[in-house]
Amino acid sequence: DVWAVGCIAYEMLAMRPPWMNLLGPRPAINNLINLVSTQTLDVSPLRLNYSDELCGLIAALTAREQTHRPDLLSVLRWPILNGKCALAARTGAPPL
Repeated sequence: DVWAVGCIAYEMLAMRPPWMNLLGPRPAINNLINLVSTQTLDVSPLRLNYSDELCGLIAALTAREQTHRPDLLSVLRWPILNGKCALAARTGAPPL
C-alpha cells in the first residue's frame, strides 16, 4: 500500500512526522493510532513551500480510506513523476 510512502514523503517535506502537531508534547501510540484511523492528514502546511501537484500527490497517497488511494502504477503515472521516471529508465540515472 502506498500510504506508508505518502507518510515518509510527508515527513521528508515537512521535516517532522505526520500528525505530530496534533499529539501534544507527550505522544502516546494509542493517540497516534486514533489519529491515523480517524483523521485525514492535513497537507495544507506543505502548500507554503511545495507545488499543488506535489501536495495533491501526498494527499492522495495518505487518503484515510484505502479505496481512495492510488495503486503504485497509478502513482508512477502522475505527471509530477511520470517524466522523471521515464528519464531514469532511459538513462539509468536516478531522477533528480
